[in-house]
Amino acid sequence: FLRGDSLYQVGDEWMIYKYHPAWAGFFSLFSFMPLRTAILVFDAVQVIFWILTANIWASWLGFDLRKPVYQVVLLLFSLSAFSAEIGYGQINGTLFFGATKLFAWLESKPNRPYRAGITLALMCSLKLNFGILLIYCMLKNIRTLSGFFLGVIVLHFGVAAFYGSLVSFHIYRDWLNLLLSQSSDQYYYFEAQGFLRFFHSLFGELGKHFWFVSLILFLCIGVWIEIKKVLSKEWVGAFWISGTYLFSPLAWWYQLLFMYPATFLLLRQPLKTFERNLVYGCIGVFTLVTFNTLGRQGIIVFKDWQGFFICSGIVFIIFLKHLYRTTVSRAPG
Repeated sequence: FLRGDSLYQVGDEWMIYKYHPAWAGFFSLFSFMPLRTAILVFDAVQVIFWILTANIWASWLGFDLRKPVYQVVLLLFSLSAFSAEIGYGQINGTLFFGATKLFAWLESKPNRPYRAGITLALMCSLKLNFGILLIYCMLKNIRTLSGFFLGVIVLHFGVAAFYGSLVSFHIYRDWLNLLLSQSSDQYYYFEAQGFLRFFHSLFGELGKHFWFVSLILFLCIGVWIEIKKVLSKEWVGAFWISGTYLFSPLAWWYQLLFMYPATFLLLRQPLKTFERNLVYGCIGVFTLVTFNTLGRQGIIVFKDWQGFFICSGIVFIIFLKHLYRTTVSRAPG
């Protein structure tokens, strides 16, 4: 970037820049630091975002993270996926925090559509699968579109400043070409644990159509939730953040942390014994199935058989059942 070379070059599928071009200017600042310092600073920022997000959700779900026992339990439950997040240098802590603030702003009265729209534009520029939340934002307040487009404009001016031209649209073409070419080759990689890979494993190329139909059904449920307008922000937020993960074409296994709001919300519900045992079992898998417990070959086989997706799917199905019951019970009449 500093030499003016192309940002988007086909690589070895790993360690390649795939974000919006405006972020290259921000990330390039880390290159002025020694490598270990840059990694430490970046990881520290992500840890802070994860802690802030955990505290917000804990307050919504009725868990007091000031109590050491809750801190220890949460750390144990999330350590496997969280250590992978940090080890791989992921930015999901920032995105999870942004999505959480999105729910806080739009589920409050009065809501804050412009702030939410700008934040969503920044999130989508990092990972396109958060575009699902644009539907949620539009359902809550159509004015979020204004904030979203303002965010897009701000990002473009950042690109213009870096490249010295307001019409450097070729860089966007290169970005999208890379995302739609190289990234698509990873959709069915064994680390992916979402609906797209699941349906592909069952139906081959037809799996894309099943995935698309399931995504439409998910969005229809989101519309129904908004029509009813009886669910509190923890239900709404858990629904949308779970879908953002499960319906992403690249649902990497360590992003199962996005399932934790729905998982812990279920533990607050009057579940049947077998449902509670299933949720406990899934939490056990999230916690204990690691490289250290299964070994390298074992964890590869587990991911290849989509073990994390199966557990996430079980939690999601139970969550949808209780979301429906809660909505119906709270609906007037």
